[in-house]
Amino acid sequence: MAEGWIKLHRAVQDHWTWQDDKYFKWWLIVLLNVNHKSVEFPVGDDIFTCNPGQSFRSIDKWTALFSCSKPTTIKFFKMLEKDKMITRKNMGKGNRRKHLLTVLNWKEYQQEETENFTESKPKALPKVNPNKNDKNEKNEEEVILSWRNSFEIYLDEMNSEYDKLINDHDFLEKQERYHPNIDILLSLEKAKENFWGTEAGWNSKKKKKSKSINWKLTFTNAIELNKVWRKNEKTQTTTAPKRDYSVRT
Repeated sequence: MAEGWIKLHRAVQDHWTWQDDKYFKWWLIVLLNVNHKSVEFPVGDDIFTCNPGQSFRSIDKWTALFSCSKPTTIKFFKMLEKDKMITRKNMGKGNRRKHLLTVLNWKEYQQEETENFTESKPKALPKVNPNKNDKNEKNEEEVILSWRNSFEIYLDEMNSEYDKLINDHDFLEKQERYHPNIDILLSLEKAKENFWGTEAGWNSKKKKKSKSINWKLTFTNAIELNKVWRKNEKTQTTTAPKRDYSVRT
């Protein structure tokens, strides 16, 4: 179990998260799972510092902590952002970038155990506005997030299916037979990095009327369009020994 503690002001009972058991529980999960000390993380070729009150957890990992769906997690984070309780941004470039979540006014929730406890009110917990338009609130709740209206969801789904494909030995061996002089893994990576993992690729998919994306078919077709030729180390020709996919982990 993690050590340390967080503090909450009684004003939390006036906050909108308190009105819904799951929202309050999720907010506590956020507070308990962000860093309590600075940690350095490699992101691609760069090194980033994750400070106290921040987390580099992915949306998938937060979803697992909340025990809900990915769209629900993103919706909750958008609500927290709107209320200026957190900020989120992507660090790094391309598909190697990481999701950085920052709890605003973190010091209001965390103090050294040697300090005297104070009754300072957390700035990130404003009171509920009793005059809020119920109709607008209802409309906001009816918004369903999907890959069509969230690049974040699109990217997560694409990366998940890509990871499955590059670890599917049968698929890789079949493509090897069809394209004997092409490096299948590099061709797939090229397709992901240069197009399907970008907003241009996302916009291309949104032009289709389908409700879901057949990523296996998408990447299969992308091999020929993004082919990377094999090269023999001795002759620099376009032929080389085939990969042994059975040893991939």
